[in-house]
Amino acid sequence: QYDLWIAGNRVTDANKKDVLKDGVFNYDSENRILSISGDCESGTPGLGGSSGGIIINSKIDGLTIDVLKDSNLTTYNSNQDCAVELYGDTRITGEGILNVRGHGYWLSGECHGIICHGSLTIDDCTLNVWGLTKGIHATGGSGNLTVITSDVKCFGSGGNGSKENVDGFAKE
Repeated sequence: QYDLWIAGNRVTDANKKDVLKDGVFNYDSENRILSISGDCESGTPGLGGSSGGIIINSKIDGLTIDVLKDSNLTTYNSNQDCAVELYGDTRITGEGILNVRGHGYWLSGECHGIICHGSLTIDDCTLNVWGLTKGIHATGGSGNLTVITSDVKCFGSGGNGSKENVDGFAKE
């Protein structure tokens, strides 16, 4: 088993070729590449969607998220604080557009699209991130955010599509 969970399901040797059995997530453990080929939702829209959970929760340092086709990752929740949580240094790349939405509710306090505990590199891709509070939030202020030839938009309470929706990195 790996330090990677998809919608609450731990990735193992037995399920890594099709983690949720719907063709959306595939994990190449040898190269540390998580491929995304479609949409995934967690939780129930509306107040009280407490069944929602983090869609991608990775503790793998050096993980690459490869977006093979346009994909939407959406969590509706009142008990989680993001749609994607990355503990190790991570790279997001790919041909498809990745839309990440972290819907929180007034009862839940903060809810971000992506939370990073390390560095994040966005490389040659299109990434749109929505969060109730911030699009992308880093913890600890030690990781770097690097954007290489990419179109990145972050939306949250700090203003639409603006840099104010990215915070907490040592270097942005």
